[in-house]
Amino acid sequence: MDKVNPQNRHFSFWLSQFWLNIGTRLKKNPKKSVFYSLFSLFLLLSFFYSLLYFRTTIRQSQLEVLIFQPNESNVLEPISYNQLDSTVKSAKAISVLLANPATENYQKMLAILNDQEKEVNRKIYFYPLVYSDSTLLEQYQLSLEEVTFVFFEGGIEKNRLVFDSLEQAETTLIPELNRLPMWNLKNDAKENESSD
Repeated sequence: MDKVNPQNRHFSFWLSQFWLNIGTRLKKNPKKSVFYSLFSLFLLLSFFYSLLYFRTTIRQSQLEVLIFQPNESNVLEPISYNQLDSTVKSAKAISVLLANPATENYQKMLAILNDQEKEVNRKIYFYPLVYSDSTLLEQYQLSLEEVTFVFFEGGIEKNRLVFDSLEQAETTLIPELNRLPMWNLKNDAKENESSD
């Protein structure tokens, strides 16, 4: 025969007494019980909402302190946590750097950008892939190991440059970044070659 743990017996007794007390209170004063129930539900929902809000705020603060602050480049403009989609859709044309700052290639790319920042012809927005979920990686077809520049026009991707694919990054990165918005010229050249 199974022995019942005395602690389990105590807990089940306490739980049954708790439910009996709730039933008794409901019968004695139903209006007050409904009020307390609704108030408890409100507190519970407020607690869960605050968890979601503070999670986003804490992550944004961490990004500002750990990633954005040490990055003293005049070329890179940070995008706030969870604001990538809205920033891309609201801009007429935008170049975005999507990278994991912990990778070695990010550090190399940043050093090149800082050395040659006067040659870059526009701001590049930076969204770090630190707290990225798989949907973001799939949506933009990204790898956490790669440093990727994407040019968007009207919220639609028009051109992409992967830093890891450059053979001589020190000399080719800046000219390629400056050509990134010229996606239509590249497409026209390809169409002309295919029609010849």
